[in-house]
Amino acid sequence: MIIMRNTLLMLLAILLFPIAGLAETGEWQLAKEQDGIRVYTRDIAGSGYREFKGEMMVDANINQLLGLLDDTQACPQWMHNCIAPLLLSEASERERYTYMRNDLPWPFGDRELLVHSLINQEPTSGAVTITLTGIDDDALPLDAQSKLPAKKKYERAAGLQGFWRFTPEGNRQHVVYQMHIDLGGSPAPALANAQIADTPLHTLINMRKLIDLEKYRQFKIPTD
Repeated sequence: MIIMRNTLLMLLAILLFPIAGLAETGEWQLAKEQDGIRVYTRDIAGSGYREFKGEMMVDANINQLLGLLDDTQACPQWMHNCIAPLLLSEASERERYTYMRNDLPWPFGDRELLVHSLINQEPTSGAVTITLTGIDDDALPLDAQSKLPAKKKYERAAGLQGFWRFTPEGNRQHVVYQMHIDLGGSPAPALANAQIADTPLHTLINMRKLIDLEKYRQFKIPTD
């Protein structure tokens, strides 16, 4: 029965999403809108997986937003499908290497991610961008390689590229969360594309709930 169910899902994916990954990088298309949050997706040239972008306005300062992102252990509380986060190395206050797993719904298996993040601030506007890049083990600093899980039980995502951007607009912040992840393996990418908008939507909803905690209000932007 499980084999038949998998086969049926694959056939449905092909019928419903026949051109995923075949088009050139496309225009953003609105996928979901809820509680002041808009989520867009688009095709990426050479990939079967669509890219997502979530946007919202929040009543908070940049320190609060950065404070939440800096709190690695809090990841499962707000970032959709994030489990087992581990800070591997801090090259500086603006640069870090992190391990985590993506708790993906059936029929996908979990994927592990190695992420290099780098913070930059635009001096004129005050906008802060945190770039996120998936890396291989050999790109980790030596002090981080020894902290990786000893046994690899989970498939590594084939690619990851994205960013967070926080732009001040008066007393509010315009938040953008944009990401393209190539999960690799099976089943077909179309199944992931059918649910991809849930990741930024739930992540931004949860972010908005947590950023008002006092510990994030006390966070300061790195200055080195």
